[in-house]
Amino acid sequence: MNRMNYQKKIFIKVVFIFILLFYSVMSKAEGTIILNASDVSVSKDFEKKTIFFFPYTQNLPKNILITGFYGYLSTETLKSENVNSETLFGLSYSKTSNCPSDSHIVNGYTEYNLIYPNQGLAGFIVKQNKSGVALLRLEIKLNNGVPIKPIKGGCFMLSFDGTDFVSKPYTKKATIVLTYRAVTDTTTSVRMAGLDSEYIASTNDNFSRVLNSYTVFPVSKNGDLRPGYLVDFYGNISGTPGNSIFNLSISKRIWSLKYIASIYKNGFCQKAFKNHPKGKFTWNDQTLGYGKANPTSIYAKDSFVFFNTAIGSKSGYPSIIGISAKIPKKIKLNDGDCIVTASIPNTQKNGTTEAINVENQIAAVITDK
Repeated sequence: MNRMNYQKKIFIKVVFIFILLFYSVMSKAEGTIILNASDVSVSKDFEKKTIFFFPYTQNLPKNILITGFYGYLSTETLKSENVNSETLFGLSYSKTSNCPSDSHIVNGYTEYNLIYPNQGLAGFIVKQNKSGVALLRLEIKLNNGVPIKPIKGGCFMLSFDGTDFVSKPYTKKATIVLTYRAVTDTTTSVRMAGLDSEYIASTNDNFSRVLNSYTVFPVSKNGDLRPGYLVDFYGNISGTPGNSIFNLSISKRIWSLKYIASIYKNGFCQKAFKNHPKGKFTWNDQTLGYGKANPTSIYAKDSFVFFNTAIGSKSGYPSIIGISAKIPKKIKLNDGDCIVTASIPNTQKNGTTEAINVENQIAAVITDK
C-alpha cells in the first residue's frame, strides 16, 4: 500500500472518530455551532487569504460563553520533491453586521480587518514536509470560556491563509464545532493575549551547546498585557523538520522538544530576560550541552509551570498538536510578571541534531477579577 493511500485511509478513520466525538460533545453541551469549509488554491505565497462567513442563527442566545473547540483541520499537497506547505486557520467573530453569505478573498490582514472588523477567538497552524495529508485534531475544552454578545447580522469568520509554495492545487479543509452555553450577561472584562510566534529550535543538546527558545509576554500596568487573572490558555503547536531529514537514516530522524508554559513571578522575568522589551518578545539562552542538565530558567523556583508537554516524531514527520491547559484556578498576574512558553531540547542521544521549525498559535484569556 503506498503512503498516499494509507494517509487517506487514516484521514477517513479520523473523520469517523470525529463524528463520534461530535455526537458525544453535542450530548453534553448546551449548544453547538458547526463551521465547515474547504478550499483548493494555487499560489506560491501568502498574499491572498480566503474568508468564510457563518451567520449567527436566529435561536442563538443574546449572551453566550464559548466553552470549547472540537473537530479537525487538514491540508493536502500533491506529490512534489520539495514539500514545504503551511496554512494558518484563523477563527474570529464579527464586530459589525457586515457578513456576506459567500467566501471572499482578501489581500492581506490589513484589508481583512478593515473590511470585516473582527475579534480573534483562536488560530491553528498546520505544516507539512511530505506530500499527502496533514491533520490537526481539535479537542479543546476551556476552563472559563470566552464571552460573546452576538450582534444582529453578525457572524463567525474562518480564514484560510496558506500555500504549498509550488503553485500546485493545494487543499485546505476545516470542520470546527464550537460549544457554548447561554449566560445572563457578558459584563465581565475579558482580554485576549496572543503568544503566537515562530522560530528555529534545537532538539538535541547531547553533542554540543545549543539554544533554548522562549516566547515571553510581560505583564505591566502600562503595557499591552495588564495585570489580572489568567483563566484559559489554548491553541496549537506545530514542530516541523526540514524535508532533508528524510535523507538521514531512520535512527537519525527521531526528534523531540519539551513545550512548557509558565508564569515568572517575584521579579524573575527581569532577571531571566535582562533589559527585555516592554511588549511580547522571543528569547534564546544556551544549554550546558553534551548531555548535561539544562539550566533553563523555565524550571527555576520563581517559575510557576502550569503546562508541560512534548512534541516530536520517530520518523521525521511534523508534530501538530492542539493544546488546552487545565488551570485548576485563576492564576494571578501581577505587574512585573510575565507569561512564558519555552521550547527546550528533548531528543535522545541517537536522534537528529538538526534544528526544527516551531510555530505556536496560543491564546491566553485574562479577566480583571
